[in-house]
Amino acid sequence: MTKKRYYMVIDTETCGDYVFDIGYRVIDRKGNCYASGSYVVKEFIDSPNVLDMFEDRFTRNKIGKYYYDLWKHYDNFIVEEFNQIHSIVNNLIKQYDATICAYNIAFDLQHLEKTAEYFGKNTFFNYDIETIDIWHMAMSILGTKKYIRFCMKHNLLTTANNISTGAETMYRYITNNPTFKEEHTAHEDCIIECAIMEKCFRRKKHFETSIVGMCIRNKEWNRIQNDYKEMF
Repeated sequence: MTKKRYYMVIDTETCGDYVFDIGYRVIDRKGNCYASGSYVVKEFIDSPNVLDMFEDRFTRNKIGKYYYDLWKHYDNFIVEEFNQIHSIVNNLIKQYDATICAYNIAFDLQHLEKTAEYFGKNTFFNYDIETIDIWHMAMSILGTKKYIRFCMKHNLLTTANNISTGAETMYRYITNNPTFKEEHTAHEDCIIECAIMEKCFRRKKHFETSIVGMCIRNKEWNRIQNDYKEMF
């Protein structure tokens, strides 16, 4: 009998080099959720100088939103010390033998490692892990003419006039909701990434584990943009 596989979908919100908010959901191929959580790093939000740590307006406004949500007793995330967050996530990885997944996973892994180093740890993950980039999974949809036409119809283009391949646009496509806006909190973004992953699994394709190299990613991205330009 084939062993059931579990996937931990992770999303991080960052301030500078560090993870400020981390969300996760442990799911199976059908999207059933076995564990979930979202944590704001206590050491950052409790710092009296937290707003002085970041100079750009976007980051300051982002942190301010978290303070406002906490003031409203928003219950989608918990304020917790980094060491406790680290322990919770790693215990769940061990419990479910979970493959780590994220949309553009290299970004999340890089910032988790930098944050772990900031708190005196050698690495964020205590175990050897397998990973899947959900963006790479989504290529089975992003690379279709139907997806490109959807983006053209609703003007879902980047500032460089390329087809958008981000999680927000992908979720707009699979839900046929071209005005959907990401919350940009780890809890909410993790939910939409799980939905994208489930949609990809329904296509019954084989998805390789391990991080997709940038050379492969760039090749696939270029193919989408070339198909888009040929459709004018």
